This record gives sequence, structure tokens and C-alpha cells, in this order.
Amino acid sequence: MLSGRFLLATLLIASTACAQLTGRVGPTSTTAAKRAKICNVLDYGGTIGSSDIGPAILNTFNSCVKGNYATLYLPAGSYNMATWVTLNGASNWAFQMDGVITRTSTTSGHMIVIQNANDFEMYSSNSAGAIQGNGYQ
Repeated sequence: MLSGRFLLATLLIASTACAQLTGRVGPTSTTAAKRAKICNVLDYGGTIGSSDIGPAILNTFNSCVKGNYATLYLPAGSYNMATWVTLNGASNWAFQMDGVITRTSTTSGHMIVIQNANDFEMYSSNSAGAIQGNGYQ
């Protein structure tokens, strides 16, 4: 019985080793390259303490980020969000979320959707950026 368990464990370990990724994994351009253009939501209609940062995020994305090599920047602070946004179709970009976004709407769905992105990364440079989604509604 012990040898059967050993054989099963060996097969399971071997099968996971065969499923590893090969080739390059992760971003294809550096964060520094994406920071060549900083698109601050405060420059596109957003305010710290905003009652709805959603439209400013979308405006920043459409007006400044779309294209290549840009960072959508949400500065430190608290923001409410009542309008959901879909950020669709940009390449070589980052979302630097240093502030906290809190869901204030009861509308169902996803607060922020990233679609058709090529070489996208999301991070917080101050380790304080977050989304408080109040659980799935």
C-alpha cells in the first residue's frame, strides 16, 4: 500500500513539472518605459475625496493612456466610485494605484475591467493602493 501511495505521489509531482511555462513570462517592457508618460487622474477631472472617481479614470485612460508607454496614476488619498469603467485597448501601460477606491454603488458588475490589454501591469508604489469593493453585490 505504501508503494502505491509513493507511486501516485511521484506521478502527481512529475505531471506538475511537465506543465510549467516556457519562454518569456511577464511584462515585455519595463516599468520605467511605461512611466515615460504619467497620466494623473487629478489632471483629467478627478479630485481626492471624489464622490465618483470612475469618470476621471475613464477620461484619463481615453485621453492620455491609450496608445503606447503610459502610466495611469491614482495618487494617494481616498476616492469613492459609483460609475464602473472598462479600460479597453491599450498597449504597454500600467495602472499605478496609490490611493484607495471604495465602492459606493449597488450596481452589480465589476468596478474596473481591463480588456484587450497588451503588456499591462498594475501596482502600488506606496503599498497602500487598494480597492474596497464591499464584497460581491
